[in-house]
Amino acid sequence: MFLVNEEVSIVQSRLINISYALEYAISGDGPLTTLGFNEALGFINTKYANASDDFPDIQIHMWSTGDYSESTRKIFGLTREFYDAVYRDVHNKDGWSVYPTLLRPKSRGIIKLRSNNPFDHPLIYPNYFKEPEDMATLIEGVKFVLEMSKTVSLRRYGSKLNPNPFPDCKHIPL
Repeated sequence: MFLVNEEVSIVQSRLINISYALEYAISGDGPLTTLGFNEALGFINTKYANASDDFPDIQIHMWSTGDYSESTRKIFGLTREFYDAVYRDVHNKDGWSVYPTLLRPKSRGIIKLRSNNPFDHPLIYPNYFKEPEDMATLIEGVKFVLEMSKTVSLRRYGSKLNPNPFPDCKHIPL
């Protein structure tokens, strides 16, 4: 999540506004017409991409909100402790969010039947990042996002990375 210093993004406290509701009801226009999530997306080839492949190895999902509310906490399955450490003091502040996604993971997981009872949940072993290249590729996606945040188009809004580190990553400088 990146913070900006202008009122240009979707912030929950501003959406609860009678004038926005009227604008939407009368003209079908205004902030209530936004998709909310995934307003822009793009694809990049990292240095790990296979040049002979027909599509990239990273997808970038972006939306114009930095508003990590209680409902967003639940949607992403964030624990209360994690949410409070990272997002509590930036709630209702303008920003933008971006997530690089690994498109061609080399790691493969396994799903097994727990028993012969069809109502028993299966055993799921995702094996995320078992192959080191998956992590290396995703790190390249994160580096791209950090460089993108420094572009003139985003700097003009005072774009800055959320200063609150993930609790288990406090020792890692950005």
